[in-house]
Amino acid sequence: FPSHDIGQSLSHIVHKYQRHHHTLISSNQQLRLIIANMPMIILVTDQDGVILLCEGKDLGKINLNTGDLVGHSIFDIYANQPTIINSIQRCLAGEHHSLSHYWHDLYFEIEYIPFINSQGEKHGALIVGTDVTEQFQYAESARLQNWRSVIFSNIAVKIHQSLDMDEILQTTVREVRSFLSTDRVLIYRFNSDWSGDVVVDIYRT
Repeated sequence: FPSHDIGQSLSHIVHKYQRHHHTLISSNQQLRLIIANMPMIILVTDQDGVILLCEGKDLGKINLNTGDLVGHSIFDIYANQPTIINSIQRCLAGEHHSLSHYWHDLYFEIEYIPFINSQGEKHGALIVGTDVTEQFQYAESARLQNWRSVIFSNIAVKIHQSLDMDEILQTTVREVRSFLSTDRVLIYRFNSDWSGDVVVDIYRT
């Protein structure tokens, strides 16, 4: 082949590679920018639990910045969180699952996704945390409102049936114990000198 043809071919190949490489870099930068601004926390670990990626807008909610955890073992970071450690181990073993977790006064829904190739080989984990505090608080508020409605309804029935205060208080304490799922609830009446006595005491038998 003439040398100028080879040179043109090589130049074309190099130019094509550079253009493709630039496109890959640009796409990767755009992807990282998107991930960094997503309202969640995204961690990627290798099969040993070493963090390779730490991104997401919600990192600031737990006093972290992008990349802060990269290079650290996720098992060391959460050594005092047995529930999280167990979930990470399950994920690295190949189990895709999710977990609700209370952390830094916030509620997170955490999804654990294992990386498994077509041969069934495990290569790490993708961990995605979404702040669901607002949804949780709304659900809890609705639950409390429903509970108050039940309590008031039962008290109203008792008042309608009888004006016996002891019976009304018994009903109230019984409903509270049922709602809280506790073994015991009582009403203690204080006197002006801080002495007092138990008025109603309901407990599981």
